[in-house]
Amino acid sequence: MPLAHPSTAQPPSPPHETPVLLLSLALSLGAAISLGITRFSYGLLLPPMRNDLGWSYTLAGAMNTANAVGYLIGALAMAWLVRRSAPTRVLLWGSVFATLFMAASGFFTASAPLLAQRLLAVMASSRIWAGLLDRHKSGHALALLNALLGVATLLPAVTAAWPLVIASGLLFGGVFLSVVASTTALVRHNLPPSQWVAGIAAFTVAFAAGQIVGPTVVGFIADGPGGLARGLVFSAVALWVGAGLAWRQRAL
Repeated sequence: MPLAHPSTAQPPSPPHETPVLLLSLALSLGAAISLGITRFSYGLLLPPMRNDLGWSYTLAGAMNTANAVGYLIGALAMAWLVRRSAPTRVLLWGSVFATLFMAASGFFTASAPLLAQRLLAVMASSRIWAGLLDRHKSGHALALLNALLGVATLLPAVTAAWPLVIASGLLFGGVFLSVVASTTALVRHNLPPSQWVAGIAAFTVAFAAGQIVGPTVVGFIADGPGGLARGLVFSAVALWVGAGLAWRQRAL
């Protein structure tokens, strides 16, 4: 039996080498399951919990604040582990798998049609906004997405017409994850690869800080005159202020 020519023989792959896609999937499953199922389910359960237990909006917001503190601790721990154990391409593929899994699990556990519509819009959002995120190296993409998110937040406060409420849900779902993606794109456009992890971690901490402070503050506002509608108005204004600040950010 003739031997293979040395120039055409392929060296065997190391037995410990795992394909990038499979490793990415494995790394993403922990976050996908915990965020996609438990966190979305928590969001669905909080309103009936507030009604059944007689909580104020401030207390309900404080519950979300505690949830966000856990998110921050978990996100920092995950960033620490991934930075030391996974190459950049694994981190990027893991993000893709986690997003798809969270969207799918949230969709199938949703009890409200509005949430289902939002999640359908989430799954389409990456295709819708990819060109925008690729073109702009400044903060303009983040500014536009924040402004649209403010519109989606304001609509339920000013009208109960079901076509506009549905439009609000679709717009919110089609934008909110892309806001996070726009910060990642901003980092990748303006920093060298060696600083991507640090830059994305800084945005993650800032995002989590807003999640920690926001629910309690908005809950306190909603407990005052005007109720939840007033809280939504303040949320929209905060998003528009963020849009204005982002618009001033030039490419580095």
